[in-house]
Amino acid sequence: MNLAQIWIQHRTMHLNSTYTYCADGFSLRPGQRVEVVFNRKKVIGFVAKSEETHKTKEQFETEAGYQLASILSVLDETPVLNEELFQLGLWLSYATVSPVIACFQTMLPRYLNPRDTTRKPVSELWVFAGDNTVDSRYIDIYEEIKAKEGMRLRDAKEEYGSKIETMVKHGWLDKKNIDAVYRVKPVETKEIGYRLSQTQEEALKKIRETANGVVCLLGPTGSGKTEVYLQLAQEVIDNHGQALILVPEISLTPQMVKRVEERFGQDVILYHSQLNDNQRFQQYTRVKQGDAAVVVGTRSAIWLPFTNLRLIVLDEEHDNSYKQDVSPKYHCRDVAMERARHFHAKVVLGSATPSLDTYARAKKGVYELVELDGRIAGVLPEVVLVKPRVRMQVAQEIREAIADRLDKKEQILILLNKRGYAPVLQCVDCGHVEMCTECDRPMSVHKEDGILKCHNCGNTRQLGSRCPECQGNHLRMIGSGTQKVEEELRQTFPQARITRMDSDSTQRKDSHRDLLKQFEDHESDILLGTQMIAKGLDIPNVTLAVVLGVDQALLRSDVRSVEETFALLVQAAGRSGRGEGKGQVLVQTSATDHYAIQCALKHDYLRFFSIEMRYRKIGQNPPYTYLIALEYTSKTHDSALECAKDAAMWFAANQDFRILGPVDLGKTKGAYRSRIILKGKTLDTMRNAVWRLLDENELKGDVELTVDVNPLALM
Repeated sequence: MNLAQIWIQHRTMHLNSTYTYCADGFSLRPGQRVEVVFNRKKVIGFVAKSEETHKTKEQFETEAGYQLASILSVLDETPVLNEELFQLGLWLSYATVSPVIACFQTMLPRYLNPRDTTRKPVSELWVFAGDNTVDSRYIDIYEEIKAKEGMRLRDAKEEYGSKIETMVKHGWLDKKNIDAVYRVKPVETKEIGYRLSQTQEEALKKIRETANGVVCLLGPTGSGKTEVYLQLAQEVIDNHGQALILVPEISLTPQMVKRVEERFGQDVILYHSQLNDNQRFQQYTRVKQGDAAVVVGTRSAIWLPFTNLRLIVLDEEHDNSYKQDVSPKYHCRDVAMERARHFHAKVVLGSATPSLDTYARAKKGVYELVELDGRIAGVLPEVVLVKPRVRMQVAQEIREAIADRLDKKEQILILLNKRGYAPVLQCVDCGHVEMCTECDRPMSVHKEDGILKCHNCGNTRQLGSRCPECQGNHLRMIGSGTQKVEEELRQTFPQARITRMDSDSTQRKDSHRDLLKQFEDHESDILLGTQMIAKGLDIPNVTLAVVLGVDQALLRSDVRSVEETFALLVQAAGRSGRGEGKGQVLVQTSATDHYAIQCALKHDYLRFFSIEMRYRKIGQNPPYTYLIALEYTSKTHDSALECAKDAAMWFAANQDFRILGPVDLGKTKGAYRSRIILKGKTLDTMRNAVWRLLDENELKGDVELTVDVNPLALM
């Protein structure tokens, strides 16, 4: 009898083990999907392993004490997860303390995902050379289609007209439905427009020669890091390898794709979350087939089925977008290093403001530290601090600077990392604040849509003119979002062409690309947006960058809030003065003496690192320690809190790490949350302790647990 161990599609932790099924009649390999019955329902699972046993089915059932079910069907001729990806999923489960099936689901595009087998890839009609003897009048067309190994029916009709239907009718061509494939577009190469600088040459030499598999590439904005990536990618391609270049924001992919395509003349594989299911499946298939040597993508591209991966680049490696915020809560940097170990690939972590964790490891020699000095073109812009003004979203000094740039036909970038019109709506008469019914947080005003919206769960309701508590009509909007600043700018500069770029204005397909192209082509004078415009943009005509809302970012009581604010300031400043015109950065803030502001003023990452690390050491916060957050959620407040208390008590006897909490986090998306945090010097000790907790304790009622290893945000 053939027995198979199957991972079942349920994502709950208490089902995080394989289940045994009879596999007689099937030839199975790890990574294939199968259909089985589990708990009286048909579900999809992954084959973990298959092995023969000398026992009969009756003998097995007697010893096991349960009836052995059989596999119903096998969904794949070949495994959807190859050996490397299958083992990677098991590693991810351990590293993130997550169910194995949740990891497999994260790794696969929708059409291959075990949680959804009803959706199928889009198919197309093709024609192929048939077996019947062909009339001499049609033999040339037949031979051409045969040489091409088939053609799309619509392409064949465009090229050969009505003769195609005649050939199908007589059996000279066979018509078949096959999965739609990506249509490769021609791309012309462009020569490098400049010689590499000496520091770029030295950086490349150091990266090539180091035996260290991980490189921290530190260089100010505009120092030529992207060119270093492309040079390394070229060397990989020349040796028949594959290169993966990751960017933190979808908005950055069009610029990076353009540079890669122009350099290599390839139709670059692009992979990110705004592709539809069919596009993602097509790009996934292209990687699997080795159709292109370079992939550009966001976080999810790290899971593509490479066969000869030799280079992984994380551009703007400090960015929090590389950390997934739902289970499994992995960091792309960790996955990149794990995959690089398998392929013996090089990982390059590039940034003008590396995360403290990365730079600290580079300073200790865990990673190789490579530095670039100065900008390739232009000089670093002057940074000027501007005090906020009462009842003005944009201070008078900033307005004057904007007017000056508009007169000179130069462009302006304005950053405010808060979307919507205003984050709070309050009644002046009774003090009532409009709150989300599903979350313990205020609803933001979206004036142009006439709604209140929760930025946490997406809940909306109409924006009224009276207070729902006292029926008073004295309502005030507190704070500013991008919509409010846009309104003020349009009133102040009616002649200016203004583009707003945030998650509200970029919901349409390809809107990121279209809005950026509009600004690049100078069809827009001012680009106003959230953090998505602060990274990676290289537009020479931008000579003024404005940063608003800095004080609110610094006031967040999170261990990394100062680090994130400093990085955002430096990155935003880096968008200005990248061409021939002198750049300037205006930062509107009251916290002029704060060390993060002062260091950003001088573009001084090393001084900021030194000061911030002293504070981290005093508090024994990362990177001096590791954190693991355990968050319990339930529809009832007491259930979540009791489970968190029980877990804290269970860990109390352990002397290897500290337990912080439990803390009541209130309600989010209709569920109450309570959390404890483990804090210690040895990550594996803490992680193994969490696995033991899960093995020895069952969650009560509807309580669910999410584990976050090395959380980036705790608010």
